[in-house]
Amino acid sequence: MLDQPLDSASYRGYDLKPRGEHVWQAWDANLRVSEKILSCVVFIGIDEHGPFVPLGTGFLGYVTTDGFLFQQIVTARHVIEPIEAKRICIRINTRDGRVEHTYTLKSDWEFHPDEKVDIAVCPSHTPPERYDVAHIHLERELVTPELITEETIGVGDDIFMAGMFTRHLGEQRNRPIVRTGTIAAMADEKVSTSRGMVDAYLVEARSIAGLSGSPVFVHMAPLRVLPGGQVSASKGRIHYFLGVMQGHYVTKDPTDVASPDVEVPGDMSTGIGVVVPGEKVLEVVNLDKFKSQREAIVAKKKAETGFVDDSAKQEPPTMDENPRHKEDFNSLLGAAVRKPRQDDQT
Repeated sequence: MLDQPLDSASYRGYDLKPRGEHVWQAWDANLRVSEKILSCVVFIGIDEHGPFVPLGTGFLGYVTTDGFLFQQIVTARHVIEPIEAKRICIRINTRDGRVEHTYTLKSDWEFHPDEKVDIAVCPSHTPPERYDVAHIHLERELVTPELITEETIGVGDDIFMAGMFTRHLGEQRNRPIVRTGTIAAMADEKVSTSRGMVDAYLVEARSIAGLSGSPVFVHMAPLRVLPGGQVSASKGRIHYFLGVMQGHYVTKDPTDVASPDVEVPGDMSTGIGVVVPGEKVLEVVNLDKFKSQREAIVAKKKAETGFVDDSAKQEPPTMDENPRHKEDFNSLLGAAVRKPRQDDQT
């Protein structure tokens, strides 16, 4: 992040090691959420005419290109799309205990090619030596169909989300809240939303204004009892990135949420939230525009340092196995207001 907007097309280059923790490194074995988890969350809004006006939640993620790490800000499309201002404010915590306003250009954000998919992504540069940040690895921590089978993820598994509560942003620092729940329906059949029929998980977790764009995780307890009664041990991490909170269903019919004699003052939450699958985030991150930018930056950094791949006699290293000299080149791409609320948007 910069104090002034940076057009990603005119990337000037950075030599930073992404030393911020990954979200999965901060978990205990139960559903108690470490404060480190909250460090992947940022607040999105505008401040052109005075104080910060909160609009939604964003979060920080990584993807890799040729072993180099690239940071992204992710949120819901309906948070970014209606913004008329050229500059979008990102409210983020610093390592010295303060909160800062940094900025992106709206033109640097890209939406999913399918306008029904409520995802927006912006390449970002948030130096972890200055900001108190953690990251979701958007490839390694993602819930995929293969992982669902391997870990037997399904209805009833615990989930949680971390995001903004508009009535308690925090004066000195961002204060994200956590809401917990369970998977109510898997994303194996399209669901109806204000944007149309979409692929989505349904979760038993109340969403509220400000939580749009929040990251949602499925929690894998070390031991779980499956529907058939067998005990399953988690085969990998204690949590995985399930997707992005889009919103929740509301109703005026008291029989949907309470007994028939309850007086309904207006729209009432049904308690069912809509989560856009994390795979949709990767589909935006891997748009040709973003991929070509990352490839150009990698080529530039290698040319500047005289780096040459030594891959003739061995497989390319994984990110955990990167040689020290290659780690030194890890770079973050520099870059970095509200649609009227609809029934399934927060």
